[in-house]
Amino acid sequence: MGNGFSNLIWEWDYHTDTRELLALYALGDALVSLSLQADQQAAEIPDCAYCDLTLDFGAAYQKFLELIAGHARPELLLALRGISDTLDELTPDESQCFTSEIFQLENWRIVRERSVAALEAIEWPELSSNRHFLETLQKIGWSEGSDKDVF
Repeated sequence: MGNGFSNLIWEWDYHTDTRELLALYALGDALVSLSLQADQQAAEIPDCAYCDLTLDFGAAYQKFLELIAGHARPELLLALRGISDTLDELTPDESQCFTSEIFQLENWRIVRERSVAALEAIEWPELSSNRHFLETLQKIGWSEGSDKDVF
């Protein structure tokens, strides 16, 4: 088991700590989008992909830090900090709005690699497999855009 989030979600569910659950799943969703291959990012992210990706990750990362970072192992914290720092340090060429060409640039490759590592560290495959069950129990629907309930 990675850092124990796959066990911790059940404790949060038992105590009906939906804010923590929502924060963890929002972070996972943001990491999934960041981890997509460049061609997938270009094809699957509507509007301004740069803004969508960076804003979604930034909001999810902030909630993670506020609510659940104390439960994370150091390697996850380092991976997330690395993603945040890399996004903050994107050059003007790497942070252009409304162009998918940015995803071919080096820092976006680094973000993808770190996002994959972070997904592994939070035990994303197991968390994803439990998502529907938790949604049903909590009746809080974690569909795209439901982060309004948390943020």
